[in-house]
Amino acid sequence: MRTIRVLVLDTPASYLDRVSKEYGVQLQVTQISNEDIWSDTLNFGMGGYRASVRAQNLARSAHPDDYDYVIIGNNMGQGFIFARLICEELRPKTLIVFNPSSSRSEVPDYKRLGFSHFASRHEQGQWILEQIGLNRAV
Repeated sequence: MRTIRVLVLDTPASYLDRVSKEYGVQLQVTQISNEDIWSDTLNFGMGGYRASVRAQNLARSAHPDDYDYVIIGNNMGQGFIFARLICEELRPKTLIVFNPSSSRSEVPDYKRLGFSHFASRHEQGQWILEQIGLNRAV
């Protein structure tokens, strides 16, 4: 079984757990922590959310040899910090996630940066399955 390597630049959540547990897809997830978003020593993003230097370095160093897919949480504009740092080769394999109630008004700005995949957070597992050819509902 192939291991799917995913970089998650979003708040820790279990949305991808079902992909592994229920569909037998082996995921190797690199995840930023709550401290990477909420620590007092962080750089402010748009809207007051933050991105730690560690998380920014992780985004900056992400390469297709290291990750199959990337998931970025918009987080009131915090995602733009990460999106600008992701290499162009990974942008077509990156999902920008929003809260279900979000207006998603930032989507055109992400598109200008070369991103084309957008969904609610709870849909990220389904998106991974679609990317690897398993079009089943999560």
